Amino acid sequence: MAKTDKKLYRLYYERYKLLALNMFRWENLPPTIKSRNIEKALFEHGKAIIFNDKDCGLICLGANDGGKLNINGEPISFIATGFNYSKHITIDKDSAIIYNNALGQDTEKYVKQYALEMTEVKRSINANIRLQKFPYLFETNKNNKNSLKQLFGQIEDGEPAIFGNKDLNIENINVLGLNVPYVTDKLNEYRYELEREILTFFGLNNSFEKKERLLVDEVNSNNDFISRNVDLMYQSRLDACNEINKKFGLNIRVIKINDEGNHIDNKNIEVK
Repeated sequence: MAKTDKKLYRLYYERYKLLALNMFRWENLPPTIKSRNIEKALFEHGKAIIFNDKDCGLICLGANDGGKLNINGEPISFIATGFNYSKHITIDKDSAIIYNNALGQDTEKYVKQYALEMTEVKRSINANIRLQKFPYLFETNKNNKNSLKQLFGQIEDGEPAIFGNKDLNIENINVLGLNVPYVTDKLNEYRYELEREILTFFGLNNSFEKKERLLVDEVNSNNDFISRNVDLMYQSRLDACNEINKKFGLNIRVIKINDEGNHIDNKNIEVK
């Protein structure tokens, strides 16, 4: 991946990562744990573990399976990982696991995939736009090559008048049209649809582009899918809250930040 492509990919990755980290907010946490610590661990590992560390107190770190399984084939031991920190922990009364979803999968892999696809689409859009400027190949001799470069450099700079050398032999120039089709509009449509997918994953309303053309049933169906997608992740966090509060005598809770954003005013929707 070229340097400029890496920068574009990073922009998309960070954009979607911020959305992912702000889907839920944890409240009433002990001072040693921040809401972003939990969500970052779940984003990167798919699992986070809360436990008592003898030096740091109650902390939350990303967790990887530790190898021990119960009778249902579920892990009961984990490796807690942090910056310059690693510890093997078996789930007991002094530790609790939080799952990002029922499968314990991380969100980062989805973000990386969408960031990569969005980068590819944006690169294609930029390339198509550039090819609309000079969609021609010029066949000429070495003597005219530099002169033609200078002439078209002036055209690109918007010079009002261009002066050519009398020695420029235009009879030795053969122009070949590339006939590059303009597909930027179609690529943009695909880009919007692609982004709608990940916005749905994050529980964000994404029907605003064609809001005035949607039926009420279409909008309600979209909202139901958005809510269901987020609820799958939310339930895993609620289950963890109950276990953590029971084990550590706390009163933490988790809320869905995007709940207020899922409503669409039906006055702006066409009814048929």
